[in-house]
Formats: sequence, C-alpha cells, structure tokens
Amino acid sequence: MLLVFALLIQIVFLGPALLVWSLFKWFRPNQFGVNPYLATLGCFIIGVAATFALNLEFEAGLFGGIIYFGVITFVLSIASCIVWFLYRVLRARSNA
Repeated sequence: MLLVFALLIQIVFLGPALLVWSLFKWFRPNQFGVNPYLATLGCFIIGVAATFALNLEFEAGLFGGIIYFGVITFVLSIASCIVWFLYRVLRARSNA
C-alpha cells in the first residue's frame, strides 16, 4: 500500500518536469527528437542516482525523498532544456 501511495505521489511531483519537456517539444518541434516521457524518466533516473551518490538522509523519510526526487527532476529538466537549446543554437550558427 505504501508503495502505491509513493508511486502516485511521485507521478504528481513529476508533472512539472513533464510539462517542461512537453512545452520544449511544442516550441521546438522540428529540432527535437526525444520523447518527453523518456526525457522526464531520464532526468528522474539521474536525480535518483545523484541522491544516492550524495547519500542524503531525509527528515521526513520516504515522503521527503519523493519531494526531493520531484524537485531535482524539475531542475534537471530545465537545465537540460537550456543546454539542448544552446547546443542547437551554437551548432546552427557554426554551420551558417
């Protein structure tokens, strides 16, 4: 039961990251080749790996970890979109 609750809460906290990737795909449709769901999942996996690499202990237990995973996934999504956009702009400028 706790696992189902944690999964539902995680889906709610991954919503903003999925929104970032969906908006990025909407504004850059011809230059974007990654599925927003896979990009969100990739950012989530990187966030979980970063959390375990930093060996963080949460005061609120599992719920604190779920919130942290959602926030770090959102931050990684924004950073990845910015890096992707800058890469495309610099690549297009060097080809011109």
